[in-house]
Amino acid sequence: MYQLPTDHWIVLDTSVVRHTLRGCPVNGLDLDELRQRRGDRPVSLSSVAMVELLDDLRRGTVSISEWRALVPRLELLLDAEFPFIPNGRQLRAMLGFAADQPGISEDLRDAWTLLKGVRSTRDLSRTRVVTVNGGHRRLQPSQVHKALTEARDSWKQFFIEVTEVNGGPITKNDRAEVRAIITRNLQLEPHHHGRLDAVVAALTQRFFEYGRSNGYQPTQNDAMDFAHLFVTALPAAICIADKRFVNFVAQLGVPDVFVLSPRDLLAAL
Repeated sequence: MYQLPTDHWIVLDTSVVRHTLRGCPVNGLDLDELRQRRGDRPVSLSSVAMVELLDDLRRGTVSISEWRALVPRLELLLDAEFPFIPNGRQLRAMLGFAADQPGISEDLRDAWTLLKGVRSTRDLSRTRVVTVNGGHRRLQPSQVHKALTEARDSWKQFFIEVTEVNGGPITKNDRAEVRAIITRNLQLEPHHHGRLDAVVAALTQRFFEYGRSNGYQPTQNDAMDFAHLFVTALPAAICIADKRFVNFVAQLGVPDVFVLSPRDLLAAL
């Protein structure tokens, strides 16, 4: 087993948080062991977790009592300045790919204060401020699921548009052009390309599978998972309980990209 470099951030996906609060020995994390092994590596939640956990609490798929029991244990781990790693414009600014976004860490601390402070269903009836694609929206909890649906629809539309630009389903011979389309869509400078090799390789592979009989069908869960690949440019290790996605990224063969199950993360530390 390789060792996770000491300069890597550790970012926890929503699925890991869900399994951890339920005490799952396979897909959950031993938070005490993580705290002992992480060294100086900062730990954060993904910004996707902000929206998904709020939706879980609203719908009751995660109980408020379960969440309240986990919060103190998480708070011992999470980076004080960046309890969440942002997405969209804020993440691009953190990576140096876009102009600075003042107040990022303050926004993320406010988001954590909001989420950890849920104590009752009354808290979930108030207007909440959430980050979606790097922008802030004031949403009622009943509208959070709508935001997730919009992310899924945007993901599906991306595949439709790139396929139309290509003139039909992607073939092996088209891959270089598809990579170029994706890179242009990401609006990257040439010296940034290598840091997002995992994103470009993953999208190219999915486009190759898309549009075929029994091929890839974009889903909301995939839209959320792919958002995490941008975080690997920090650099960071993504801890996720979705074995299918872990295996998919491993098969891409992109070096120095760490998308790990909870067990493999602890082993890599």
